[in-house]
Amino acid sequence: MTAFADTGFAFISGLAVFSILGYMSTVQGVPFEEVVTQSMGLAFVVFPKGIAMMPFAPCFFGLLFFGCLFFGGLTSSMSMVEAFASGVIDRTKGDRLWTIL
Repeated sequence: MTAFADTGFAFISGLAVFSILGYMSTVQGVPFEEVVTQSMGLAFVVFPKGIAMMPFAPCFFGLLFFGCLFFGGLTSSMSMVEAFASGVIDRTKGDRLWTIL
């Protein structure tokens, strides 16, 4: 179920990115490949530009987008902390003093 949901979300995100890139290419009159040349530019150039072009409540959707981006980064960092904490707990053999810290 998770794999299908992730694949579906990635597919819909790809459609959104490339439709915004196509629109930006048409408006600017430049080839499609020259609109954004960086990989990080997709999240920080294309989506804000697309959100700014929305006819209603662009500030709300911008806040929602960057909030989701922040939340995704925060939850990803939790998995790294969990791996470190698990190693510390295993190293101390589950001593109660270290599990509280």
